[in-house]
Amino acid sequence: MSIYDELGEKYDSFVDWDRRLNAEIPFLKKLLIMNKAKKVLDVGCATGMHAIGLSKLGFDVFGMDDSDRLIKKAKKNALLEKEYVTFNQLTMLDIAKHPAKPFDAVMMLGNIISMLEDKNQALDFFKDAKTVLKVGGVLIIQTLNYRLMSRSQKRFELIKSNDENMLFIKAFDLNKDDPNLSILMLERAGEWKMTEVTDKIMAFRKEDLVRFASRSKYSSISMYGELDGSPFRPDSSTHLISVFQK
Repeated sequence: MSIYDELGEKYDSFVDWDRRLNAEIPFLKKLLIMNKAKKVLDVGCATGMHAIGLSKLGFDVFGMDDSDRLIKKAKKNALLEKEYVTFNQLTMLDIAKHPAKPFDAVMMLGNIISMLEDKNQALDFFKDAKTVLKVGGVLIIQTLNYRLMSRSQKRFELIKSNDENMLFIKAFDLNKDDPNLSILMLERAGEWKMTEVTDKIMAFRKEDLVRFASRSKYSSISMYGELDGSPFRPDSSTHLISVFQK
């Protein structure tokens, strides 16, 4: 179960969706069109906002997440936006079981791949994702630039919610042997109440992703620094966007 499952209905208060979608959807659209992708699977879709945003642009989008609570919220969001998006409760390692395969593109955004437990699971995911892609299809993965985070020691992020009674703090412990992510949720109902959830993460580096893709025999790899198409710069990019073609 994902650490984000603990947020449940509050997940949409945890993410500034207006900012993220305005910044990220244009490049995702460009990337999908460039790769002639129409049918898209969003793995770890959470509350479905990326999937819904792409559906509005005419893409045939499916979402999957291991959290029943987040999938229920995604379905509510789709109804509110009057968009038809199919959401299924499946774990990342169940991608090969998706009933709507094959896809033109599989995307995994928001650093969700870091929730896999070990390198064996990561390799399994790469191989299984390839099986649900059409020939020429692409796997798009967004991760944090953990190497930069380790060097800069910038491991905390204060997230101001659109709800004035909620506040979030993300904290990364990048200990080499046991990296983890903690989310502190502060909620005011008279007095402030704090809830903390912690989970182990995989701090993937560029070379890790390239190695998994190579072992899974993807035909080509492209790298970007952000979801705006900028080049990946190891010493300054906060994210790494990897595009692997079958």
